[in-house]
Amino acid sequence: MPKSFLLLAFLAVLQNTFAQNFQNLSFEVLESSEKALPANWVFRKEIPVAVDNAAPESGNRSVCLSGNFSGNADGYFYQKLAFHPKSAGKIRISAFMRYEQLEKGFAGLFAYSKQGARLVSSKNMYDKQLAGTAGWKRYSLEILVDPTVDTICIGGQLAAEGKIWFDRFEVEPDRSARGKTRRSARKYLSAFLDIVEENALYKDSVDFKAIKKYASQLIKGAQTTADCYPAIQYVLTKLNDHHSFFWNPDQVKAWETNQSSGNAEPTPLVYSHGRVIDGTVGYISMPFFALGDSLAQQAFADSLQNLIRSLDSEAIEGWVLDLRTNTGGNCWPMLAGIGPVLGEGVCGYFVANQARIDWSYRNGGSYSGSQLIRQAGMPYQLLKPDPKVAVLTGPQTSSSGEVVTVAFRGRPNTRSFGEPTGGYSTGNQNFKLSDGAMAFIAASVYADRDLNLYGKKIAPDEVIPIGSDGAGDPVLKRALEWLVKHK
Repeated sequence: MPKSFLLLAFLAVLQNTFAQNFQNLSFEVLESSEKALPANWVFRKEIPVAVDNAAPESGNRSVCLSGNFSGNADGYFYQKLAFHPKSAGKIRISAFMRYEQLEKGFAGLFAYSKQGARLVSSKNMYDKQLAGTAGWKRYSLEILVDPTVDTICIGGQLAAEGKIWFDRFEVEPDRSARGKTRRSARKYLSAFLDIVEENALYKDSVDFKAIKKYASQLIKGAQTTADCYPAIQYVLTKLNDHHSFFWNPDQVKAWETNQSSGNAEPTPLVYSHGRVIDGTVGYISMPFFALGDSLAQQAFADSLQNLIRSLDSEAIEGWVLDLRTNTGGNCWPMLAGIGPVLGEGVCGYFVANQARIDWSYRNGGSYSGSQLIRQAGMPYQLLKPDPKVAVLTGPQTSSSGEVVTVAFRGRPNTRSFGEPTGGYSTGNQNFKLSDGAMAFIAASVYADRDLNLYGKKIAPDEVIPIGSDGAGDPVLKRALEWLVKHK
């Protein structure tokens, strides 16, 4: 079998598309005897990478990644190609892999397509959760392309402990879509596109007519609603709001019931924690909360109010609310829980076009307009109402974490410290589709109580390099200095 492969033109599947070469897909050609790494590939320099001549799947060589990595600091290698398709379609990337003693993470193939710096489609093998030891086997994944794409990238990664070997990459158009597209699939996609067109925040800033056209091409041959999921993911990515996303029915069920989905474990409920600092400051660290289960929401809100109750005393002169690890999820238990420190009344808005809906805290409950969303079981009131509050933010503060950030903007006796937030300060509205899947679509922008609009990163009042809870934390140190100075 030859040891290099072409990226095939789409031919009958995608007409008038360039056929381009990826190079050295079986790692047979090395850059030099000194480096001893395969030519045409880019390797992350920090990782232990080796060309293995002992037992390749075929030919003379394979590539091995080994080490102890995480999703935040993984090992990887890749190859990019300039690519300009003439129509929308799918590309299949495959390779042989084997692995030994994989654990505590994920590993495998990854690929993406881009329009300049904008992502069009991406895929990795996180959902496969490879673990343990296994021999050579071919694995594959698919990415989507459309005529706006100018680059595709393929590669392998290790974000776990252990070793993984790669050999014989192949890249080709996906020819699985055969036969006539079922009417039910076309109807399903059409209903989703209607929802997007009616509600998406930035639909007028993209070429939505072209997006609909390409999405229809991407469901060619679809027989089930599930066959439409890649096209739905594509549409949400092309909106360029960086916040919209999609869940299949199993993921929705897991979210609503906090039960496992596939190989995934149930999402653990992480509670807020805190302490009293120097006898006069109540410190609260509020984490993410990403569950739709009503009982879990109640537990999160009640535990936060109980934490505030346990920290409060006549000696407390101010509060620190640390949102630096709050990556978002569900804002309503967060607002209901932090309410005693936040205070009563309207604290922000969702704004879409000329319409706006306020969010507020009243009598132990978080409200959207006049609708009570989450009520604390035993609402607490501070011994000293309307306290001074220092809010800590950072790049992980996102989405619902940014809702809480905005809720404190414009509040008297409040100041924020740290680094700008993650930039997801848009309101996602969830829409359930006919098969139980759910689309979360960015449909509004956050505004504070003074109607200042956000929508992007939120800068703190004082920008300070990020720290972590504990000794030597410059952000917390500066917040405490401000609280003491403004007693």
